[in-house]
Amino acid sequence: MPDGNDRDRLLPERRPRPPQRGWSLLIVGLFVAILVPWLLLDGWIQQVGAEWLGAVRDRPIAAALAVVALLAVDVVLPIPSSLVGVFAGSALGLARGALAIWVGLMIGCLVGDAFGAWLGRRLAGQVVGNNQIAALGRRGAAIGFPGPRRRARLGLSRRF
Repeated sequence: MPDGNDRDRLLPERRPRPPQRGWSLLIVGLFVAILVPWLLLDGWIQQVGAEWLGAVRDRPIAAALAVVALLAVDVVLPIPSSLVGVFAGSALGLARGALAIWVGLMIGCLVGDAFGAWLGRRLAGQVVGNNQIAALGRRGAAIGFPGPRRRARLGLSRRF
């Protein structure tokens, strides 16, 4: 009857991944995640967005909500934000268009921050390795980026 040590010997030994390979994989993965949806869906999203925005052009509240919604999901979908901004200015006027753009972009920033806090460190740790993430934190602290304890003393969020 094999004991627990025999089982460990039967499993293949897992070698640590070289740090350069992990960082390269992370960078390439980010580019792929950004560019592939844009290349595949860009024309379709522009067509649907133009139809949707054209339908709400004469209703300023709906137009403002459409601008906010499109810019808020721009962090995960390849929405042409410059096109949305031009529409916002022409449909809502300078002040209301700028306000709708600002609100939409701020919501998009919060969504991006939430994704980064939820998945970012965990995903980067799996791709690059937790020891590399810790080393990056030490390098950041060496140049003045506040670490978790200092951020807590400053009253800053622990997520960053």
